[in-house]
Amino acid sequence: MLEWCRRAAPCALFAVATVWACEEDETRPGFARDCNEPECLDARGDSFPLPLPTSPGDDGNGGAAGGGMTGASGEIAGSVQEVSSLDFGSAVNLQEAVDVRAENANGGEDVVVQPAVGGAYRLEGMVRGAVVWVGVGNFEDPPIEPFMDTLQAVDSRGVGVTDLRVVRTDMMRDLASSSFLNQTVELSLDRAHLIVRFVDTDKQPVAGVEITFPSPQNVSIAYDAGEIYSDALPETSSRGMAVLLNLEAPAWPGSPLAIVADFEGDRLSAQVQLARGAVTVVDAVVPDP
Repeated sequence: MLEWCRRAAPCALFAVATVWACEEDETRPGFARDCNEPECLDARGDSFPLPLPTSPGDDGNGGAAGGGMTGASGEIAGSVQEVSSLDFGSAVNLQEAVDVRAENANGGEDVVVQPAVGGAYRLEGMVRGAVVWVGVGNFEDPPIEPFMDTLQAVDSRGVGVTDLRVVRTDMMRDLASSSFLNQTVELSLDRAHLIVRFVDTDKQPVAGVEITFPSPQNVSIAYDAGEIYSDALPETSSRGMAVLLNLEAPAWPGSPLAIVADFEGDRLSAQVQLARGAVTVVDAVVPDP
């Protein structure tokens, strides 16, 4: 999940921790990196990185948002599951072949493993850290179906079980076609996409969060509306979710994107990883005031 560190108005900051990988232990947030473009700087205001709190399994080798400690070997293990609903809350056992890949602790080519039938996997030799980006998919350019490459952040320090998700392309097409009423949006397989769910410290959805960067004028944004999403809404609703479609990004491993949001007068900022032809799925934890 993304861990939000909330400060008094007018601004606050959240930092990357883990993303919709189901882990048995809580993980700690990493640093939120700077955004350098004037538009992002204006939107973010005077947010700043916060120190890393500790969590079970902390050995001092936790990494910053978007990476870990190169040269220190980490591993994750669990099951890969297929997302089965547009609220991204349900999943089924993996039925088709995919790869799980992450940055190699020793540099060079990524470490890659193909899950067994049913989705069980173990990935070793990856960069070690509290926040390491992992991809699940076929990793072809141009993309091939039925899956989209799915990015998520994990704690690779061997703490708990890490269940990963992979999203079907036809599900993302359905999301695009049903969510945008003010403007017609067609899912582009040459662009990057982001699904973010805002939750509180009890993992309950947070309504009333508005993404201010990237600007709605520059990217297609929709918020949860019952069981679907709508670009007619200005902020998150009962499911605390936002969808950003067709963002520009390079091919895997992609590049970071700074996102800025407003909640109850606080300005919140963080950084996620995006890649061309992929969807990034993220939980963002908004701490109590």
